[in-house]
Amino acid sequence: MSFLQYLVLLSAAVQCAGKILFFWAVDSQEKTQSMVINNYNAAAEALGKENIDVALAHYKGSPSDWPQVFYKEAVGMDTVSVGYKFGLLKRLYKENKGKMDEYEYIWALDTDIDFRSTDLNKLFETARKSESLIVGPTFHSPGGKWARWTLLMRKQEQDLDLADISNHASEEDAVRSQSAINILERPNPDCDYRHTDFVEITAAILSSRVLPLLLEKCTNCIHEESDWGFDMVWCNMAEDDQKVAGACALLDATPVTHLSWKSAQVTKAFKDANKDVMHNYRKYWSKAKALDCWKNGERNENFGKSNDQVPSVKIASINEHKEGAKAQSLAFSKMVQVGPSGWPE
Repeated sequence: MSFLQYLVLLSAAVQCAGKILFFWAVDSQEKTQSMVINNYNAAAEALGKENIDVALAHYKGSPSDWPQVFYKEAVGMDTVSVGYKFGLLKRLYKENKGKMDEYEYIWALDTDIDFRSTDLNKLFETARKSESLIVGPTFHSPGGKWARWTLLMRKQEQDLDLADISNHASEEDAVRSQSAINILERPNPDCDYRHTDFVEITAAILSSRVLPLLLEKCTNCIHEESDWGFDMVWCNMAEDDQKVAGACALLDATPVTHLSWKSAQVTKAFKDANKDVMHNYRKYWSKAKALDCWKNGERNENFGKSNDQVPSVKIASINEHKEGAKAQSLAFSKMVQVGPSGWPE
């Protein structure tokens, strides 16, 4: 390879690796500020401050509640409004027309995601290798509990019919469908990444190329009082709209920790939003399945042939999750340290 060819390849690599926008919908609680700022510090150290920006949507509280040193350094976009994460991202997208399109990826994170122990360079490198438009990390879950708290809350609510979650005929089928999602989101040691037909909204990484579809064209995807159901259709919808295969992927090589703070109060509006998305976009509804497995740049041709990818799983009880939540909260409070500037470290 000549020196000129090397420079051309280097230039292409630099252009490919664009800036990342980290987005959170936040309140002003101390634990929220601590987690967001600690994550930002980890991202800045790993990726370089010049390569990242932060966008915050304040659904409770205001920018003035946050450390102003952090805010001036990191936050490039913000908005103050009630709502849920993807509804607020949609609002911010409209308020900053064209600005988000300048980023390579927008990482829309729940505030209880901790990626400080994750190799972020490898994470985004793997995301690029997948060539997917919507990417999600797999999850470590403290205590080994894999059933989503939201599922258990729906089961606990007397007026919410669990069987309606995925339009299954029975509660047993609905629980199995949710089990499939929980298993899908576990890191698979045999894969660096898997193309899938599902990526959960919890920590979705969106290519800026798919933002117009998700935040403008899909008019009935995001509801005012909930964004449930959105992640059940966006993979197949993006594949259809962009005329690509493998629109979604899960990253097995670089899991993040989901602390499961369970801060959202589940109401009937969550179920109604889920049902409405299904009604409007039934043909795109996910089956929560992995489509392939890639390791070291090669496709595993035997993946999924020798065993069931969705084995039977026992769903933990509400009480078990409550006990796990107490332990996680205590562990987090011990992790937080505040420096002399008032920033958590």
